[in-house]
Amino acid sequence: MSPIGRLLIVILSGLEILLLIRILLSWIAPHLRYMHHKNELLDLLYKVTDPILDKVRILIPMGHGAIDVGPWVIFMGIEFLKKLVIAYL
Repeated sequence: MSPIGRLLIVILSGLEILLLIRILLSWIAPHLRYMHHKNELLDLLYKVTDPILDKVRILIPMGHGAIDVGPWVIFMGIEFLKKLVIAYL
C-alpha cells in the first residue's frame, strides 16, 4: 500500500475512534456538552463529528423517539472507504 493509502487509513480510523468516543459520551454523560465551563477537547470532538453526523441526519431523519442510525451509517461508510483504499491504493 502506498504512503497516501496508509495516511488515509489512519485518518479514517481516527475518525472512527472520535465517533465512538462521541457515542459513548452521549450515553454516559449527555449533559457534558451543555455545562457552563467549556471543555476544549469536547468542543473539538463535536466540531469534528457534528458536520458529518448532521449531513447523515438530514438524509435519514430520526422521527419521534426513534434510534439514531446516523453513527451506524457513518461507520459503514468509513469501512467501505477503507476497503476501497486498501484495494486501490
